[in-house]
Amino acid sequence: MEKEDSIIDEKSGITYDQIQEYYYYYLKDEEDFNATMSYVALDQNKCGRTYSNTFCNIITCVCMDLEGLLRVYFQKPKDKEFTEYDYIDFVKKDECLRNVFQEKVEALRGKYKELQPLELHENSRLNKMEWTKFWPAYNRIKHQKITSITSATQLVTLNALAALYVIECYILKTTASKEKKKDFFDKESCLFKLQNLETKYSSASHLMCGEKVDMKW
Repeated sequence: MEKEDSIIDEKSGITYDQIQEYYYYYLKDEEDFNATMSYVALDQNKCGRTYSNTFCNIITCVCMDLEGLLRVYFQKPKDKEFTEYDYIDFVKKDECLRNVFQEKVEALRGKYKELQPLELHENSRLNKMEWTKFWPAYNRIKHQKITSITSATQLVTLNALAALYVIECYILKTTASKEKKKDFFDKESCLFKLQNLETKYSSASHLMCGEKVDMKW
C-alpha cells in the first residue's frame, strides 16, 4: 500500500479514506513499539533513560508521517520546506485541530500515567512555542542519527506515537462529519486512549455489542 499524498478534497485537504490509510501506517509503528516491551518494560520512572536503534527508527517514521499528514491536510506544496513553528501555527488556526495541544492521552500498557504529547512550551530565546516532548529529538536524529542515538528514548518514542495518534483521531472526526461516516477507526489502538476528544461513537467495540450507527448527521 502506498500513501496517497494527492489532494482529493479541496475543502479539507484529506478524505476519510485517506486518513484511514494513514492510520494503518500508524498501527504498524505502534506494533513495532509494543514489540519492544517484550524486553524493555514501559515504566515512567525509567523510560527517559532507555534508548535504542529501534526507537530511533520508530521516531523517524512517526514524525515523517506526522509532517506528511499535516502537509496534506493543510494543502501545502510538496516542494516547500516547513518548520515545526509553521506546523504549530497551522494547527493553531484550524478550528478542527486547535484543541490537540490540550489533548491528554492515557497509556493502556505499562506503568505510565497520562501523556500530553502536543503540549506547547515557550522558547524564550526565540519567543516561539515548541513541541518539546518529541520534536527536538526528531530533529537531532534526522540530521545526525549516529551521534544522536541517545535522544531516541522510549519516552520520546511514546510521545511521538501519541502525537500522531491524536492528530489522526482529530482529523478522522473532521472527515467523518463531512462525509457522514463513523468517527472511529475499525481497529482500536492497543496503546492509547484519548481523554478529551468527543466523538459520536466511542469505538468499534460498541458496534460489536449491537450499537446502531445512525448516519443521519
